[in-house]
Amino acid sequence: MRVLHGIDIASVVRFKTALIQKGKRFLDRIFTESEQAYCQPKRMREEHYAARFAAKEAFCKAVSPLKKLTSLKEIEVCKEPSGKPFIRLSPALMKKLRFDRSTRIELSMAHEREMAMASVVIVQP
Repeated sequence: MRVLHGIDIASVVRFKTALIQKGKRFLDRIFTESEQAYCQPKRMREEHYAARFAAKEAFCKAVSPLKKLTSLKEIEVCKEPSGKPFIRLSPALMKKLRFDRSTRIELSMAHEREMAMASVVIVQP
């Protein structure tokens, strides 16, 4: 069994500034349409974007011994109906990392006014 772990923290203030200064162009480089559709209507959307960015970075840190990633958009943060967050990877990234359906990716995120954080644990049998 192989266990990989990554953790990241992101500044909500920096995300708010980037949203104001760079807008949609900034979002399109990092987030999928689905992620943007979830975050955009939120009252404190910068907190939600920062948490998703932290999740993507935490995932990258967890797999960094394996491969360098090309695009953060290959990593999508989704929510189960219960509200639990999970990570969905593009088929190309799954292949690149040699992950299959038995690979478990666990995600925990938290955010508040100034900071957002995420922790990713990957378990491969």
